[in-house]
Amino acid sequence: MFQGSDNVADEQHFKIVSDAGGTLNGSTNRDRTNYYETVPSNQLEKMLWLEADRMGYLLDAVTQKKFENQRSTKT
Repeated sequence: MFQGSDNVADEQHFKIVSDAGGTLNGSTNRDRTNYYETVPSNQLEKMLWLEADRMGYLLDAVTQKKFENQRSTKT
């Protein structure tokens, strides 16, 4: 889910958060995945846009290779 969307290129999610002075991570369990970002408060609007984009425009950007990559991270 960090691997791009219709509006954010592959691997750009990390760069956008990092360039905003933030950090991000996620954790995966059998039945859920949690994602989070910590950013300066003046970057909130940008991060809300980034998360809305990820949730709203991810599907068309998912390839079988990206899916398998994410599936392999499950613990």
